[in-house]
Amino acid sequence: MIEFSNVTKIFPPENVVLRDVNLQIRRGDYILLTGPAGNGKSVLFQMILRYERVTRGELSVFGRNLDKLTPKDIPYLRRKIGWISQEPQFMQPRSVLENLTNVLNAVGTFGSLADKRVREVLNSLGLEMEASSYPSELSRGQLQKLAIGRALILEPAVLLADEPFVYLTPEEIEGISILFKDFNRHGLTILMAARLMDPEYLGVSKVVEINNASLQDITQPKSVEEKNTSAADSM
Repeated sequence: MIEFSNVTKIFPPENVVLRDVNLQIRRGDYILLTGPAGNGKSVLFQMILRYERVTRGELSVFGRNLDKLTPKDIPYLRRKIGWISQEPQFMQPRSVLENLTNVLNAVGTFGSLADKRVREVLNSLGLEMEASSYPSELSRGQLQKLAIGRALILEPAVLLADEPFVYLTPEEIEGISILFKDFNRHGLTILMAARLMDPEYLGVSKVVEINNASLQDITQPKSVEEKNTSAADSM
């Protein structure tokens, strides 16, 4: 689905953020992207969304080289990708309900179908009581959950989550983690940046680290006992 082939990203004059990155993200993967702050995790997301261009190498998403996309192609690419940024922005003055409904309206879903989908998402996030509230009235944790809802409402093929658990309580983190794992079991591909999360707790399939502009797979191999347990759980 997403493939980085010897990708390098340099910001002028000579700030090398990513160097010769190779990463293949397959359908159904759940990958944790980790590493120190300021080491290029957010830039990697921005390149997948085509907000930033590759300096060298090739980045393909859904089988298409992003460097060859026309400006008209880019909005259609982004509709297939749910995006949770570190500092999400919402429409003001628009209620929580309106912020989510407008996302559906933009792709041609209106009326009762849109309302049903919005209510489902709000209920899954525990935000049903805030439907008529404005973003300015929400806590930081509630805003983070609203950003998660906005990213998931179009039922994307891929979810990019940049530190999605910031500002959430331990109980909220547990609920969102369960939600992500459920979506992943149903086919959602997830690439998540999170510095302080336990991979086993999240249930990710792979862990990659960016450090000093380089990317490395640091996934811990499962023991035979763990593999047998996983196989039994899937039966």
